[in-house]
Amino acid sequence: MILRIPEVLWKELWSHAFRDAPRECVGLLAGNGNLVQAVYPLINVAHDPTRQYFADPQRLVRAMKVMQSEGMELLGIYHSHPNGPSVPSMTDVRNAEYDVPYLILNLRDAEVGAYLLPSKEQVDVQVA
Repeated sequence: MILRIPEVLWKELWSHAFRDAPRECVGLLAGNGNLVQAVYPLINVAHDPTRQYFADPQRLVRAMKVMQSEGMELLGIYHSHPNGPSVPSMTDVRNAEYDVPYLILNLRDAEVGAYLLPSKEQVDVQVA
């Protein structure tokens, strides 16, 4: 599987991650097929946002409704690991609820990992 992200949206992901640091950021990727056409940054309301993420439920539902009204589907979920690594934690795997790629932005090493969870199958991300 390949997920294609335009460079302008790629930069938006990283901007969100650095803006929220040292907290983990979280957001949605929407589009059609394998092409991301929109990014929906969300608010992390986790009990310990420096170590895990939990998207604000109201904003999550609102983003899903907007994406659907614009004819797009959920293509991925992104979040950051401010201190690395770019692989899913046990919590990430346990809490994965959607059958889409999960992108993990490692701020320490400027790396991104993308995985289908819970299998941890890697997904190729191409910045276009």
